[in-house]
Amino acid sequence: MELYNIIIILDSAFRIVNMSQPHLEAENDVNVKFIGKHILSFIDIDIESKEGNTIFNNLPVKYLIIDNHNNDGFIILISNAIYQNTFYKKILDLLNIGIHITDRSGYIKFTNIAAEKEEFLNRRLTTGKHITDIYPLTSETSCILRALRNRKPLLNVYDTFVNNYSNQTISSINSGYPIFIDDILVAGLSIVRFNKYLQDSCKDLTSLNNFVNEGGTLTQKLFNNKLYYIFDDLIGEDEEFVKSINLAKRIAKTDSSVLIYGETGTGKELFAQSIHSASNRRDNEFIAVNCAAIPEGLVEGILFGTEKGSFTGSTNKSGILEKANKGTLFLDEINSMNLNVQSKLLRVLQEKKYMKVGGTKEIPCDVRVISSTNESPEFLLKSGKIRSDLYYRINTITIPIPPLRKRKDDICLLYDFFIKKISYGSTFKTSNSVIGILKSYDWPGNARELLHTVEYAISVCEDSYITTRDIPQSIIKYNAILKTDRYESLSIEDTSLNNIMNKYEKHVILNSLKKNNYNITKTAKELGLHRQGLQYRLNKHNLTEHIELKRK
Repeated sequence: MELYNIIIILDSAFRIVNMSQPHLEAENDVNVKFIGKHILSFIDIDIESKEGNTIFNNLPVKYLIIDNHNNDGFIILISNAIYQNTFYKKILDLLNIGIHITDRSGYIKFTNIAAEKEEFLNRRLTTGKHITDIYPLTSETSCILRALRNRKPLLNVYDTFVNNYSNQTISSINSGYPIFIDDILVAGLSIVRFNKYLQDSCKDLTSLNNFVNEGGTLTQKLFNNKLYYIFDDLIGEDEEFVKSINLAKRIAKTDSSVLIYGETGTGKELFAQSIHSASNRRDNEFIAVNCAAIPEGLVEGILFGTEKGSFTGSTNKSGILEKANKGTLFLDEINSMNLNVQSKLLRVLQEKKYMKVGGTKEIPCDVRVISSTNESPEFLLKSGKIRSDLYYRINTITIPIPPLRKRKDDICLLYDFFIKKISYGSTFKTSNSVIGILKSYDWPGNARELLHTVEYAISVCEDSYITTRDIPQSIIKYNAILKTDRYESLSIEDTSLNNIMNKYEKHVILNSLKKNNYNITKTAKELGLHRQGLQYRLNKHNLTEHIELKRK
């Protein structure tokens, strides 16, 4: 089974003609909006290469471009082949029972973290070894080898032995299973339950019995243990970043409205959840709404709820204001909210009551509002994207989050944190070259882009050692550009390293634009950037109008 298996039909101009997702039929209607658009509006790939790797829906995927012989166009196949194997291994690594997978002859192909830890192994070294090389067993005494030989499961075998690898005594209950595909024996599975696992299971069973005897229900237990981010989850030592954290901590206990300002991917919702977790409202709901993702015609119904009969097909439905009552409402990207809805939201904040769409009864409302924007507050007012009266209502406290490019010393901290978070305890080493590349990159997608880069690296790396070949090529090529010998045309009278690097980056982009007749796609390819990465830099250096003038 593949998690993603997408087939895209293109015309000769790389416009999408049709799209099929056999395993995700429910999403097909969503993808109709891409029909007729260029493939790069759907997924970021190198259309001049026949195959490659990229990120799609936050997952590393592999793509293949082939000629469509039925008409003048192309077919693109997308699958998560590079992700799938790692995906299943991650699941097995989450289990607290030991797992060994062997081939049909008993050679170890995979060992999960629990088995590695409890049996004092190093799975990098034991993978590929025969079972009898690791344990003092024979084909007659090994649970898994007996299951393979007899071609049937062998359950609950009690064993105590000293393993050959670490000279440690192991006591466990083992079960062995032969694995068949189309009646052909292909592998063996060994499930190992250790003493610690059995003790924990007894404790869990006792706790469950006590809970049920007290009259509780599992749904109640789960509902009352909501998990939100806390301030300890905010990783960084940058001075400005720490200032923002300290400000958020100080205002958490109040009910003041908060506006969080930061670029995409800087962690605005993490800050919002942390404020909620430290507030007096922490035992009530935290409701997050991405204002940019809600269709304009549905915003009011989602915010305020609906009364049956208010429009065709409407039902009695609670809005998020009702769900967030006594808790916290997080309005992400509030700068994307329709001005008419903004005025109604302002009334709710002022009068602390609202009416459902189609309703006649006013409903009291007690929520703390935390908003966020990816554009500067000054720009929001100047451009008219937000009503001034609403702005001053939600902006009692402004918390700025600095972008990752201004937190260079935090890159390694975040990188190490993401490695530990994603690897579920597995040990990964990283080459010095990779660290240098990561620190020199600008990270237009901020911490979220770094997280996706780590996910990609862990998915494709071999032997748990991350090298430059495991880093997305757009980042590698960007670093290579910085090392070219085009410095002589730059003035470096300003001794600020940041200003020098900005001047050099602008210089490189202008040269490449000129060389490619100001074609954005070709320029992005030459620079080794995603198209959106180049657009970010064009805006950063105020080059957008320059390009438009040159094209005329």
